[in-house]
Amino acid sequence: FYRDISLDLLDDTKDYQGNLLDKPLNLFYSSSDYMPSYEINGNTINIYDVTNSIRYEYGLSTRYNPREYEVGLYKESDSGMVLIKKVELDINSQFSFSVLSDGVYRVAAIFGDLIDIKTDFRSKWYSISREDITLDSDNIKSDVFLFISPLFK
Repeated sequence: FYRDISLDLLDDTKDYQGNLLDKPLNLFYSSSDYMPSYEINGNTINIYDVTNSIRYEYGLSTRYNPREYEVGLYKESDSGMVLIKKVELDINSQFSFSVLSDGVYRVAAIFGDLIDIKTDFRSKWYSISREDITLDSDNIKSDVFLFISPLFK
């Protein structure tokens, strides 16, 4: 009987002295001999608020807050793309999914809470990776760049 455990600590997690994490942290434990080693890392930019997003990264603006975005990782299955994990952007507008198995993935970022991508993209600022991300023995790590765009009505 093997058991895998994943523990996600968000960047708003505080220690006993009130210190915040700089970025979300994912801890993974496996009682088997196998540990998945694939990963997807990414960066985002809000293309309609470039000035404030760049100024925020240099500590010059508080109007743009990357932590308001949630990023979902979808894995291809027989029934389509299935949401398998969600993370928040870190303070530098970056995200990371690690300890992944081989397969075909997509990444989506949504302003606010990611609930259902099929309806969220109609009512919130969003970005979806343009191509499938295939992780296998030839491609163990992938970097993704997402351009956040506003809702068009």
